Amino acid sequence: MAGTTGESPTLSHDEQIDLIAAVTEAADVPVLAGAGSNDTAAAVELTERATAAGADGILSVAPYYNRPPQAGLYDHFRAVAAATHLPMIIYDIPVRTGRKVDTATLLSLAGVEVESLGLEGESLAPYLTGAEPEPRTRDCFVQYNLARNFAAWHGVENWRAMVRRPWKYVLHENGETELYHLGDDPGELANLAGRPAGSATAATLREALLAWSRRTGDPFVKQLEARAGG
Repeated sequence: MAGTTGESPTLSHDEQIDLIAAVTEAADVPVLAGAGSNDTAAAVELTERATAAGADGILSVAPYYNRPPQAGLYDHFRAVAAATHLPMIIYDIPVRTGRKVDTATLLSLAGVEVESLGLEGESLAPYLTGAEPEPRTRDCFVQYNLARNFAAWHGVENWRAMVRRPWKYVLHENGETELYHLGDDPGELANLAGRPAGSATAATLREALLAWSRRTGDPFVKQLEARAGG
């Protein structure tokens, strides 16, 4: 109750706390009380008062409009969490706040150590602005996962793929493979995986793909090995 899309935008802080107190007294179910703000001091005060008013949990929205960086979000929510002994839900709604709470930030707030996998992304800005992008030199990896029942109904396998220019290699869960030369065959029409000319490249890319899957803890490798062993 008193969330940012509920009553709270039209209530004073005193009215908000009075509402929380009235509902918690009358309700026979746990009450999750909205106590967020883009002002950290205000969010801390509201959280302390909502806790004292009898709430069973705190709903705290990500700071809106001022769009703090991830370090700022972390400090904000740490301060709010320190103001209560109650469980807290972080309300992440970037379409309204203008800033997404990254998964790494959420994990850090939860006390989970985030281990870097050493995987770097590539900026899409040049493609959006019409500027000339830098030549792609890094490997690109792709995961494709389907629910088991959907895969069974439609006869589609989960698969992994990697692009190492000019090659694209695809490995299916059933062991089937695909290999395409993107320079000569951008439409991916000629599968070279089963041809002598592509065997060495396919073997190299397969090892690189499986190494990446193992490094990232991808269960696909175990599924693949289990099917091969069965």
